[in-house]
Amino acid sequence: MDSLFPNAPQDKTCTRCGHSKSSKLFPRRNEWCRLCLQRAHDATPPGKKFCVGCKAYLFLPAFRSETISLGRVRLESFCKRCASKRSVELSRQKYDATASRDQNLQKNHGLTLTEFNAMLAEQGGVCAICKLPSRVTEKGKLRPLSVDHCHVTGAIRGLLCDHCNRALGGLASDPYRTISLLRYIVERCLW
Repeated sequence: MDSLFPNAPQDKTCTRCGHSKSSKLFPRRNEWCRLCLQRAHDATPPGKKFCVGCKAYLFLPAFRSETISLGRVRLESFCKRCASKRSVELSRQKYDATASRDQNLQKNHGLTLTEFNAMLAEQGGVCAICKLPSRVTEKGKLRPLSVDHCHVTGAIRGLLCDHCNRALGGLASDPYRTISLLRYIVERCLW
């Protein structure tokens, strides 16, 4: 069966209820299924909160608060001790710049790193507007060209250098403003 469905979710056993369930029913890095976590949250006594890290009911001061939209405050899901442990574990994981770039491209633009590199090669490795390579450095490395996209449809238009991307953003991708800017430069700038 594994050979027929290689990408099928693997079963995982919940350490609280003992049932074997699809791995999709488990939050990331958690050994309890979502149903058991929800039941634990629902059974929380007054004045306490359930920590998803150590699976214990703790008093509210054991949790950090975070401000969310419109000044509302909520308590984090992990107690201070578990949040600290989690932070250390995550910082020890090896950072992979290529994998991170690929994830960001997919999340923000629905574009894989391979597709980005193909677009870059198609443009000759230069900005689609000024025809120059990226000139902006960040931490000693050249920043990759930015993915220009329509903010209304989400359609990708091309890859731009930082300067052209900011200029286009400042003009709000408005053709009339762009034409007016060109007219202004031609009429008032003495070459």
